[in-house]
Amino acid sequence: MLCSDFKEKQNLFWRMTVAPGAVEDNGGMRQHPGQEFIHVLSGRLELHSAYYDPLVLETGDSILFDSDQPHGYVGLDGPAEFLLMNSFVHPDPEA
Repeated sequence: MLCSDFKEKQNLFWRMTVAPGAVEDNGGMRQHPGQEFIHVLSGRLELHSAYYDPLVLETGDSILFDSDQPHGYVGLDGPAEFLLMNSFVHPDPEA
């Protein structure tokens, strides 16, 4: 995780690398409240989601999506490196 010492953060930032293969080989499908932003630094990244066909992102591509939907990643033609940002949804103290 990047910038992990920052207190009271609204977002979580990651620099990640995923290998080619199956989604299960790269942590499987996951879901969480909020939004997720991805920017591909190198390689080709395939984004899998529960509701859409797989999407290929090339170096320099980016995407923002609702991370409540199950999603996962794989590298195509080798490893893919990307920056990832998750919005951090604080629980509602009124709920």
